[in-house]
Amino acid sequence: LTNLGFFKWYKSVSIKFDVIAGNPPFNISKEEQKNNIRIGKDDDFSKERYKDYRGKLQAFPYNNPALIFLYRCLTKLLKNDNSTLFMIMPSSSFLYTPTSAEYRKSLVHFWNIERIYDFTPLINHLWGKKKVATIAVKISNKYFNSSKPIEHIIVRNSSANEKGAIRFQIDQYDRFYVPVDFVYTKDYIWKTNLLGGGYLRIYFEKYQNGFSHIKDFIKSNNWKKSNGSREDNLSDKQIDMYGKKILNSDLFISDHITSDMIFVEKDHIARRPIPNDILNPPKILIRLNINHQIPIFYNTQDDIYFRPGVLGLKGDNNLLMQKFTSAFIANRNLYMLLIKASSPKIFIQQNNSYTIDGNDILNLPINTDNEGYPIPFKQMDKIEQSVIEESLLLSDNLNNSSSVIFDKINPKLLSNYCDAFCEILNLIYENGTYKFRSIRQIINDDYVWTTFEHTNIK
Repeated sequence: LTNLGFFKWYKSVSIKFDVIAGNPPFNISKEEQKNNIRIGKDDDFSKERYKDYRGKLQAFPYNNPALIFLYRCLTKLLKNDNSTLFMIMPSSSFLYTPTSAEYRKSLVHFWNIERIYDFTPLINHLWGKKKVATIAVKISNKYFNSSKPIEHIIVRNSSANEKGAIRFQIDQYDRFYVPVDFVYTKDYIWKTNLLGGGYLRIYFEKYQNGFSHIKDFIKSNNWKKSNGSREDNLSDKQIDMYGKKILNSDLFISDHITSDMIFVEKDHIARRPIPNDILNPPKILIRLNINHQIPIFYNTQDDIYFRPGVLGLKGDNNLLMQKFTSAFIANRNLYMLLIKASSPKIFIQQNNSYTIDGNDILNLPINTDNEGYPIPFKQMDKIEQSVIEESLLLSDNLNNSSSVIFDKINPKLLSNYCDAFCEILNLIYENGTYKFRSIRQIINDDYVWTTFEHTNIK
């Protein structure tokens, strides 16, 4: 036992361990960190660095203490042979964010990640009042094999008995085996697995790898972009917003902007300006929100300011901007799915109101005709439509698990279910006095067992 902080303690110990299990802090405030350093309890973990798979020293993603904790356990505390680490991690920074991609590559380069239990669908209920998406990762030095696939298990449901023992229910279709080389080349694999995997990954790759992206289209046509006027107290370029026309983005929830959605700022508020070549109409405005179907509007009237949460695009060719807007609307369902399958904000960093980044829009694919004008993608076949519809349905219900993890089985309710189930079967299979009947029901803390037989015995 020790009362030292981990980042000071690990440097002073000489022993190594066969097994390490832990749930390190996901966040340590700057105030707490400074106080720990001041009283000599811990060292400054923001100065920690890791060796990546190319041998270069890198800063840890977001200076996240959990990621540093895991890495130091592997390099300083875990025995080299026949040893195992099992640790709870924040799923966002460990598994899903692009910023952590190099960190993930380095882990699979030096160690054997055997299994990842992904509890992201249980973000609302697993940790009580703390709404945080988590994973549990098992990393082993035993029989190290860099070519062995990583088992990625999505845990969507949980239950408990009256004694409080929690059980996680895992469907066979939620077990995925990720080749190690995918960590280097297809880092989106984790998010597509979360949304069901299978054909979704194939269609994701079809659109993301088979077409140019909106950011390339913008660059080739010399368009300008802006993420809105924002507060920046460190900048000397801020302007007084008093008297400026400003879009109320909370009201921008459809493909229209009307005069009642624009207000005149009555207070002296300093914000960074939007460049005039984007501020002046015509321009394209896109609301960065999935809940409202990423509204888009081609504005030709008002030179309105907009704040973060809206992406502004401006080009010199009016027809090109109009075509872009029309194609964007036609491709909206596909775009929503691609964003849900790639953005770390959705389902992971957020669990309710799904705002996205401007880069999520810029990374979307775009289809153009021979003259370079944006056009809708070709009509999908029935299989592709089914995959997209099922993936959207799963994504929309991903975090909608119940907060009740134990509810004692009601025998009468179970009996009613059995009767209804038999009634449906007997629409086809009833033959005279022979029909399906529920003949046995067993209820205990561990399972519910129901036996159905096609019989004439009542």
